[in-house]
Amino acid sequence: MIRNTAQRALLQRAVQRALPIALIAMAAPAAYAVDQVFVDHFNNGVVENSDSVAGFWTQRNSGNLSGVTESAAGPLQISGGGSSFPHGQIASQTNSAFNFFRTPIVISASGLNFTSPTNSLNKSILRFVMSSRTLQATTPSPFAPPGTDDSEYWADDAIALRLESGNGTPGQYNFAMGIKENYPQHNTEYDGYQLVNPGNNPGATLSGPIRSFTLAWSPKFYDLSITHDTAPGNTTPVTNRFTGGVDEFMANWHDSTDAGPTTGDSALFIQNQLNNAGATEQSTATVGQYTVSQLKQTWVAAGDGVWSNPANWSDANILHVNGDDTTSSVPNFVGANVRFGPSAAPKIITTDADQTLGAITFDSPQSYTIQPDGSGQGTIQFATRYTNTEINVLQGNHTIVSPINLYNNTVVTVTPAASTLTLSAVQPGQNVTTVGLTKAGAGELDMTNVRLSSLAVNGGTLKVVPGIAAVTPSGTSVVKSLTFAGGSSAPTAKLDLTNNALVIDYDVSATAGTRSLLTAGYAGGAWTGNGITSSTAAASAATAHRAALGYAEASDLFGVGGGSFAGQTVDGTSVLVRYTLAGDANLDGTVNTTDFNLLAGGFGTSGTGQWFRGDFNYDGNVNTTDFNLLASNFGTTVAAPSASSLGSLVPEPTSLTALALVAVALKRRRRA
Repeated sequence: MIRNTAQRALLQRAVQRALPIALIAMAAPAAYAVDQVFVDHFNNGVVENSDSVAGFWTQRNSGNLSGVTESAAGPLQISGGGSSFPHGQIASQTNSAFNFFRTPIVISASGLNFTSPTNSLNKSILRFVMSSRTLQATTPSPFAPPGTDDSEYWADDAIALRLESGNGTPGQYNFAMGIKENYPQHNTEYDGYQLVNPGNNPGATLSGPIRSFTLAWSPKFYDLSITHDTAPGNTTPVTNRFTGGVDEFMANWHDSTDAGPTTGDSALFIQNQLNNAGATEQSTATVGQYTVSQLKQTWVAAGDGVWSNPANWSDANILHVNGDDTTSSVPNFVGANVRFGPSAAPKIITTDADQTLGAITFDSPQSYTIQPDGSGQGTIQFATRYTNTEINVLQGNHTIVSPINLYNNTVVTVTPAASTLTLSAVQPGQNVTTVGLTKAGAGELDMTNVRLSSLAVNGGTLKVVPGIAAVTPSGTSVVKSLTFAGGSSAPTAKLDLTNNALVIDYDVSATAGTRSLLTAGYAGGAWTGNGITSSTAAASAATAHRAALGYAEASDLFGVGGGSFAGQTVDGTSVLVRYTLAGDANLDGTVNTTDFNLLAGGFGTSGTGQWFRGDFNYDGNVNTTDFNLLASNFGTTVAAPSASSLGSLVPEPTSLTALALVAVALKRRRRA
């Protein structure tokens, strides 16, 4: 039964995306090559302490015979006892390491067993839970009577795997798994969306006692392997597998009693419960080990290879639902995390089909290059149910040639100052209009252009690679907002436009901030500062013909209706920046009498000068210093670059005569 709108939405999404649940009998799966983020062997003698974190667990027991113990030799023993629905349980705080929206996680438990001194195994349930909140001493749910012991039942959101003892009887070793969102005061496995249980899948009834399980979980799929004895008295292990699709959104993973922000973080519970127990009944569940890992599939091929070959990836024993509803072990789903680890030689990975990912990590001193196969396929679709997708460089220089479509805001972190990541083609995904990019880390990110809603340069350098000619249309960047760490007055990172152009199509005027960023980048004429800068202009700083970045309001150049700039159609509410020559006031790439007239109109301005009115050295004044910059380039045009990618300067035949006229005119103006 669907009891509220949120639960109905989850059910509809899951039904539309779910695959037929598979049941297979096989040997126990091989070890997972995942990143372990938590482990408890339950053998340190203190229930509350995990292997590495003191106070990780808190006991939340209910019932006069309930409790949790742990000896120095292990294992964990959770007892539930007393009348009604007693339970012993332990719970963690919410933890970012258990955020399956950001990174799919893998939960494993082993050494499972049940005992009961009152022959109550037929009522005993061992439950493993992830929830959007931790458990309190008494439930914070407004639905609970005051003083009610807290449990998964009262939480708004939970994913729960329920294991039943079987009472030593074949046909009674059942399990159930379910999920609920925004649905407090209900059992997760049967009142929420039922993923697997004996009622919808006969494979959920097992032939012998359950000894261990491994559950891979993401907002888009689950992959559950349960290992059990062949039969009571026959300990030969058999593993059954269940794989299917879900469709969770992080906005729904937030308990109504939590006043904090929605993060996607989760807490862990382990509970042993008795159902409809008498006052003296008790059972104990044993857990030998519990681990949580993050699923970051790693390229394991010895050399080059194609993305879609399962043999090239770690964790081939984890199945997941792809974007096209097929099932495979190749990372190709919303939120998939992949890693390219240390390599002894450069490697080329070919995206032989479109791939969907949430995060990529490069961690190799030797380079990786990801490229399409040339058949028109091979685009990387960056999509996640977390707040943003991610590209991380931990060491080395790497390149993604394959086209990238962004469906979420994306953070690119190049951690080492000596590392460079090159992205050849990045654009918003289909029907996406508000996606942004954040550059973080001390290293360099090289891009052909940036054409996204927003750009935040929070660390290191974002460089727009030089075009084969100055200000080619393909190199022009277009954003609606541009921010820097440190702000516009004291930026601590760089946007290097080299020999390209930038359009800031603002909603709130960006002229003053852009000027401040250019002033910082100008760095007294060296063009080596933070902010908006140009390494191409820096290379000409000591020459007779100095290049620069100039700026203007589109309305000053074209009027309120806008016009065409660097291959882009711009409206009147845009700030335009381009690589050009010092003295090119109107940003047309040539220094001539038009620029002199603009300088002359602003000549003598103090403190409020603008490039368009002749302030070519960003000191706020328009004076002879600016004229000298103009004069040095008079009659010169930015043309095709040399082999070093520097825009060469081409004098026009009339430049000397025109320059003489300019000097006379300026002299007359100064005497007036």
